[in-house]
Amino acid sequence: MSRVGRLAVTLLTGAVATAIAVAGVAGTSTGAEATTVSTSSTASILSSFDPADIISDAVMYNPSTMSVAQIQSFLNVQQPTCASGYTCLKSYRSNTQTMAANLMCSTYRGASNETAATIIFKVAHACRINPQVILVTLQKEQGLITGVNLSWYPNAYRSATGLGCPDTAPCDSTKYGFFNQVYGLGYWLIRYTTPPGTTGAGWTSFSWFPVGKVSGIPYNPDKTCGSKAVKIANKATASLYYYTPYVPNSAALAAGYGTGNSCSAYGNRNFYLYFTQWFGSTHLSVTGAIGAYWTAHGGGSGALGTPKANAVASTKNGGGTSQAFQHGTVYSSKAGTFAIKGALLSEYDRRGGVGGTLQWPTADQSTVTANGGGLMQRFASGELYSSAAGTFAVRGDLRVAYLALSGVNGAMGFPKDTAVPLTTGWVQHFTKGTVYFQSGVGGFGVPSSIDAGYAARKGPAGELGWPTKAAAARTAAGISGTVQAFQKGDVYSSRAGTAAVLGPVRTAFTTSADAFDVLGWPVADAASTTAAGGGTSQVFTGGRLYVPTGKPAIVVTGAILTRYVAGGGPSGTLGWPVSAQATVEAHGTAKVVQTFGTGAAYLTGSTVVTVTGTLYTAYVAEGGPTGPLGWATGPASQSSASGGGSIQPFSGGTLDYSSVSKQTFPVAGAILTFYTARGAAGSSLGWPVGRAASLTAHGATRTVQAFQHGAAYGTGSTVTAVTGGLFTAYRGTNGPAGSLGWVTGPARQTSVAGGGWTQTFGGGTVYYSSATKKAYPVTGAVLTFYRARGEAASSLGWPASAEAPVTAAGSTRTVQTFATGATYRSGTAITSVTGSLFREYTAEGGPAGALGWVAGPARQSSANGGGWSQTFAHGTLFYSSRTKQSHPLTGSMLALYLRRGGVSGSLGWPGATQAVADNGGGTMVVFTSGRMYASAAGTAAVRLNLLAAYLTAGGPAGALGWPLKDATVQGSVSTQTFQHGTIVWSDGRATVTVK
Repeated sequence: MSRVGRLAVTLLTGAVATAIAVAGVAGTSTGAEATTVSTSSTASILSSFDPADIISDAVMYNPSTMSVAQIQSFLNVQQPTCASGYTCLKSYRSNTQTMAANLMCSTYRGASNETAATIIFKVAHACRINPQVILVTLQKEQGLITGVNLSWYPNAYRSATGLGCPDTAPCDSTKYGFFNQVYGLGYWLIRYTTPPGTTGAGWTSFSWFPVGKVSGIPYNPDKTCGSKAVKIANKATASLYYYTPYVPNSAALAAGYGTGNSCSAYGNRNFYLYFTQWFGSTHLSVTGAIGAYWTAHGGGSGALGTPKANAVASTKNGGGTSQAFQHGTVYSSKAGTFAIKGALLSEYDRRGGVGGTLQWPTADQSTVTANGGGLMQRFASGELYSSAAGTFAVRGDLRVAYLALSGVNGAMGFPKDTAVPLTTGWVQHFTKGTVYFQSGVGGFGVPSSIDAGYAARKGPAGELGWPTKAAAARTAAGISGTVQAFQKGDVYSSRAGTAAVLGPVRTAFTTSADAFDVLGWPVADAASTTAAGGGTSQVFTGGRLYVPTGKPAIVVTGAILTRYVAGGGPSGTLGWPVSAQATVEAHGTAKVVQTFGTGAAYLTGSTVVTVTGTLYTAYVAEGGPTGPLGWATGPASQSSASGGGSIQPFSGGTLDYSSVSKQTFPVAGAILTFYTARGAAGSSLGWPVGRAASLTAHGATRTVQAFQHGAAYGTGSTVTAVTGGLFTAYRGTNGPAGSLGWVTGPARQTSVAGGGWTQTFGGGTVYYSSATKKAYPVTGAVLTFYRARGEAASSLGWPASAEAPVTAAGSTRTVQTFATGATYRSGTAITSVTGSLFREYTAEGGPAGALGWVAGPARQSSANGGGWSQTFAHGTLFYSSRTKQSHPLTGSMLALYLRRGGVSGSLGWPGATQAVADNGGGTMVVFTSGRMYASAAGTAAVRLNLLAAYLTAGGPAGALGWPLKDATVQGSVSTQTFQHGTIVWSDGRATVTVK
């Protein structure tokens, strides 16, 4: 069969050989520092080289010597930099495949993008091979550990461990690839030991280098170079010879990492050199201070167990040595010799071990019983703590602050993460709080109860800034809790909650000696609003603190607060508070009062009444609780009556605000009782438009209050109102000071003449017509006359104007018009003209017309179908019930009409007077039973058959002309003479004779 393995150094020359022959590294189990190794150092190492026992089984087959982190740290040290364009092993990644379990290795679970350190670690544990052996092999075969630029050597990763590359034939391409090479190395180093199940048919028996027997091992592939008789002491050494089947000759051993002679081979020599310089002896030993410590702690049967690697030295952080054991690592430095075990060791290694920030241990681990229990260990530059929360270090400035808080036994408990740098400091979280350290200032612990809220507010970078004091216990309002001060605020934590108190709220809250006791504990952060000029408020267990922009902070508590919040707080009708709650006594009653920007709240027991807006402004103007209105007895109510408004009751009256007038006035006493009974603003009065005041008129004093649509007049407990059109008319007469004087009775409604209202006053009565929507006063003799006639039910109807003087025809009288007539007064004498007669009189010009002043009352007659007549200074008006018309008669026609019996005579009722221009002109009146003509020739009536013949002859325009006088009757013959002839009616026939 082919030999597996290759002659690593012998077959390389020039730069490659130089790169691979780089000096080794002495270091700790967690890493090493690159150093140049002198020839004398390698000579000293090789002086102990035993070809029969190159490495012990205990070292070769111990997979637990390094963690993934330790392997990665080791690679980082060996390759601090890497050439541009080349991937060093510390940065190498590869996808790996799953390898099923077999007789040599357990299952390897493949994964994507695994690091070289992870691959080495997983192979070591799957195949039970020391990862240090894999690292040494990668170096001796291809120089991958120290090589920082092997880009010119493409086979470096392809054949990383030399697997499948025999010395006398090309490499097996099926074994190419970094993962295949590393896994194959582990597999074959176990396979060479012939595990159980790998003997017999189908298996290769590795028997040419038997353990415990002498074998001839060649110096070189060149058989002429000879061999060396070696009695191989263990399986590990045999495996190395199976992998690289050559023993170094004396020239190779004398050359250190250099070149011997032509018969030299270097693979196993270099393996021994690299392993010893990087990881210590290839055989396990415990000596010196570490040995003394180990022995004192029970040796191999003690807590540390047996060694799993040799001691390694480091110059880091003052230097020292360390040695790994089954259950921990022992470190020896100028600080002393101490062991690190378990989770503490894992975290220590992760942090760089002796080369990390913790430096060397200064004490053994100790058990902590406080805060749930755990472990701790001190180091030159910090401590490690392990608990149920995990294992973490505390160091530097945070350590100082933490220890000042009694450390792990104190209020912060165990660390639960690693410290994190902030812009100007550090932060680290613990099981019971967080420690914050601000550079140049110091550190403070923030207990969990406060820290949750602090962190939610972005910690030091947020609105609170850095803590400035330690948390302190506080008790207020029967509640115990904690408060802690920060740069820009304080955080309070209690069963009420956790809240920050900032800015102006903080100033107000902390500067008042008793504010804490009054308000208790904050239950939420402050909230800002732009309402009513803006400001801030914060809720506490005992109330709220309000800070309007640019104004003092005010506390609101209890029932007043409940009402205030329900009303919208600063956004509501009260606005921002402007004074603290205070007890005020007025009118024999004490209440708690708190004023606000646009109102006030008044508390009795648990009942709160507020007065706001314009009502409050008016209330203050009235003197508030100490004024005549006294205390508010109920909330304001809204009314849509008379344009809308609001009303609020007080012990001494009400305040009424009109949305129309934008004014507020009090209503009190008997007027309020009357006003309320009438329906207040919903009554005919509407909203008040003035204050109640005393007024003296006509020798009497009464209380008067004006309203939108009227006024109320009170004397004692008696109140009378004048409203609507009645009030308009009353006010037109100058009200109580005018001719009507004081109102003497309530308004009364009537349905007569289209309906309306009347109201009596000391000097008259005012009448309001629903039809005309107007009111007028009627006074004195006219009122007496009007009442006697039946007022609006009379023929006059409703007044249509006030009484006023009128001069006509050289005489002055007072006239008052009504809906269907008028009254004419001269002294105490009154005459009225109504109905159709009035309409005709008005059409004739009234007193200024042809008829002149009325001279008598209208008189009714039943003659000729009935009607009315009324005399005037220059004529008479006649109304016919049959024609439904009124017409005047004057002068000669009236005189003739009256001589002929007037309305009872044969002519009946007159019609309209008509002008006729024919035959010199004249006038004509058509009566119900004839006609009357007046001209220069005379005035005469023409009727019946004579009239018919006259009209047939052309009337005044005909040949007869105008009549000269009335007809004469003799027996059955009637004769009437005209200007130019006669008409005779006899025997049923008319004879017309024209001269």
